[in-house]
Amino acid sequence: MMDNFLVFGVFLLVVVWIEAGSMGSDCGFNCVPKHPQQKYCDADFVIRGQVKNRNYTTKDGMPNMETGMGGDMPFNYYIVYTVAIEKVFKGPSYYEEGMEMYIKTEASNSMCGIGNLMNRKSYLLSGQKEEDTMMNINGCNWVTEFKKLTSAQKTGVKRQYGANCNSCEIEDCENRQCKASAKTRCAYNPAGSKSCHQQFSYCILKKNGVCKWDRKRDEMKECLRENTK
Repeated sequence: MMDNFLVFGVFLLVVVWIEAGSMGSDCGFNCVPKHPQQKYCDADFVIRGQVKNRNYTTKDGMPNMETGMGGDMPFNYYIVYTVAIEKVFKGPSYYEEGMEMYIKTEASNSMCGIGNLMNRKSYLLSGQKEEDTMMNINGCNWVTEFKKLTSAQKTGVKRQYGANCNSCEIEDCENRQCKASAKTRCAYNPAGSKSCHQQFSYCILKKNGVCKWDRKRDEMKECLRENTK
């Protein structure tokens, strides 16, 4: 029993490290591994947006610094991205396609900042609302190049994730055979076939009132097969 717990613990630490480092952030063990659907539901906004510009500002409200400073910035700075909204999946009602928004993140990677978003690239961006015109992202949020999403993840952000936020919960478990503790929950083992479930499944409410994993079967099978090689 103890051996199994230790093995799970090692896998979970690896998962946390991968989650935190997916967009160049050094969040370490501050991020709890979550399924993309849970990250979607926890976020105040989820958009597809193209980065137009990046500036630096001090936390005490001093004017923006010169654009283009690189490296790991001091702890008293923020990066502020100007992002053109291409598609709104979740967010304030006044957000519209074509408008520009401002997204803030810590300038220091060690403080969970995301400092490597590139101009003219389109990203899936999710995070928290800070002010009417300012949003916040960090290394624990779901932030990735949009072109890297799987077809199931695109279906998720367009329809399935949001439709089930209020109906279903995703709960973590510690082994591959674990079961959900309630009919409105889907059990998720972040250390077991993590990437496959993240890429090709979503938790949806069935007609019988039970939440179940819905999977892209062929893609899921292929992913699981590749992971066992």
